[in-house]
Amino acid sequence: MNRKILLLLAALVGLTFTGEAYANTSEEAYAYTPPESDISPVVWYAGMVGGIERMTGRRSESLTETIANVPTVTTYGIDHRMLENNGNLSFVGGFLIGPYSESIRIGPEFFFGRGNALSNVSDTRLDPAGAINRFYSTDFQRKFFYGGLVRIGYLFCEKYFLSLSIGIDRSQFRTKRIFALDPNFVANVIDRTKGFNGFLFGVGFEKLFKNFIIGIDFKLIQYRRQSNDDSLVITNIPASSNLSIRPVMYTTGIRLCYRF
Repeated sequence: MNRKILLLLAALVGLTFTGEAYANTSEEAYAYTPPESDISPVVWYAGMVGGIERMTGRRSESLTETIANVPTVTTYGIDHRMLENNGNLSFVGGFLIGPYSESIRIGPEFFFGRGNALSNVSDTRLDPAGAINRFYSTDFQRKFFYGGLVRIGYLFCEKYFLSLSIGIDRSQFRTKRIFALDPNFVANVIDRTKGFNGFLFGVGFEKLFKNFIIGIDFKLIQYRRQSNDDSLVITNIPASSNLSIRPVMYTTGIRLCYRF
């Protein structure tokens, strides 16, 4: 009898330990392990974006002078359409933040870079006196730029990120104007660089390769209209030059970043 009781107790103890081991194994098997993208709620990154910029918009320019006591306006363009392409390169840095096990990410990004899109208007015509030619030329070119934006996007399949962005761009535009009477007069040259503020809207798509991010960016930047009046002297006659312009930039670039 005692042997039967001892065997029964041993069997019960064995079943107890087996049940506990099975329970622990089941809990470990079904324990949730967050994916790599959810381990940290903040992801820092830095890199560069290179691609093409397309400058569009409208520009108007004219010259006002007094000839024989009569105000005379020479027009070189009224709402002349710009349509110029060139390359650009920018450096970016920022971070994205989002709660665990959620797919929405949001964060700021800062950038600075260099553009090259240039729009030129040239004109050659007879002087109002009809004796010599007048030459007019204006270059309008985007140079350095910087700014900031906020990105909000959706993370899916743990590697892909689709985002929208809105922000502010500050671009330096160089304006170089030349007024010349050939061949006996010194040309008037007006060369200045001025900052333009613009509103930025964008969309992007990117993929994560371990710690590297590769994607494509599309941006639209709309600037406020700028109007400049400059005084100059043509053949000893005071004159005033006016340039009114409102550029719009479209950019397409390949993004290459490193995730920290």
